[in-house]
Amino acid sequence: MLVTKGRFRVTADTPETVEPLQGVARRAGETLRRPVVGYADGGDIVITFTGEAAPGLIG
Repeated sequence: MLVTKGRFRVTADTPETVEPLQGVARRAGETLRRPVVGYADGGDIVITFTGEAAPGLIG
């Protein structure tokens, strides 16, 4: 999904779920050899390529 659409959103409604998903973003960046970031957006986390992140990036 990240490669084809440039981002994806998953539910992350507690701090315990956000941290592992941040790790997923880091691993995706390493695997794809592109800058990838995960940011919290309410009860979700959006994982996207760095240059395509929405305004209001947190974390």
